[in-house]
Formats: sequence, C-alpha cells, structure tokens
Amino acid sequence: MKALFSVCVLLLAQTSSAQEVEKSPAPPSLELSLKAGGHFPQLVSKLGTSFDGALKVGYAPFAGRQLQLFLDLGYSQPAHTTTATDPRLQTSGADYSSTLTVADLHTTLGLSYFFTDPSGHFLPYAGLGFRAHFLRADVVGLGGADFGKNTETATRFGGTVFAGAGFKLGPGMLLGELNFAYVPVWEKVTGPSNVGSLGVLLGYGVLL
Repeated sequence: MKALFSVCVLLLAQTSSAQEVEKSPAPPSLELSLKAGGHFPQLVSKLGTSFDGALKVGYAPFAGRQLQLFLDLGYSQPAHTTTATDPRLQTSGADYSSTLTVADLHTTLGLSYFFTDPSGHFLPYAGLGFRAHFLRADVVGLGGADFGKNTETATRFGGTVFAGAGFKLGPGMLLGELNFAYVPVWEKVTGPSNVGSLGVLLGYGVLL
C-alpha cells in the first residue's frame, strides 16, 4: 500500500512538472524598435556631428529566438563648411565659404544575436549588416554674393557593425547601442570620401 501511494505521488509530481513546462511562454520572436541619437562621421570624413535615427523590424525564426534577421530604415544629415580666400572675389574682400550637406536615407539588412534569453530583463546583443545609402549632396557657396546651389544624388553601398543592450522597462525594452558604418563615396561634390560614422543611439523596443 505504501509503495502504491509513493508511485501515485511520483506520477502527480511528474504531471505537475510537465504542465509547468507546457505553460512556460515561448521566447518572443518579433522586435519593433525606434532609436535616435548622435551621428559622428569625423572618424572617416570631414563631415560634422549630426543626428541619427532608425526604425527596426526584426524576426527570430529559430528555436531559442536568439539569432535574429532584421531590416531597418534610418536617416542622418551631416554637413561641413569650408572657408577660404580667393583674390578674384574683390567685392567680398576675397573671402568665400562653401557648405556641403549630405542627406542620407539608408536601409540595412542584417543579422543580430542576443546573448541571453530574449524573455529576460537584461538583453545584450551584437550584429552586422549590409547597408544601402540613398544620398543627396547639396553644396551652397557664398562670397559677397550667392554662388547658387549644386545638387548631386547617388546610391552607395556599405556595411555596419553594432553592439548594445536592452533593459526591461514596462511592456518593452529600453535600448542603448553603439554602431559603426563604413560607406565609401566618390561623387563630384564630395570627391573621394566616406559617409560612414560612429553612432550612439538610445531607443525603445517591443518584443512580441
């Protein structure tokens, strides 16, 4: 009788454990996030500090949900002003300036890896991606008179690497990220240069 009672208790415990496993929610597979922050291209060009923003959609199709395929859309607009002297510009005291502004709409396709369970309260991650840049470069010159505006558009390709972490906050995650992009360009208004940058971003994301 005692042996039968022990067997029943053991079966009940195993059934309860199995039910708990079955009730455990699956890790989230979909990420929607929005990030913004500083854009620092001085590492690779003469362009100045600007803003940076990105909207990201990610999906983790594999078991464990730690390897994610993502697509994002971002925008930045760095600029650089050059001043010089030309004796032919007598009316302005021979001084002139030229301002180059690069509007950069970019999209990235890449992979991101979460180092911990995406269901947890702390989520470090890193990744890389292939990036397409849709560029518009405007140059405006002034030298006592308006020299007019020259515009050039181009599509260029490059890459990006990044690392960051998420911290559980409300229904989603507070995100902090550091990224670096490298994008060689050779336009008429820029010459051989680069529109890559170091980015420091903060944002908020929801894992579903």
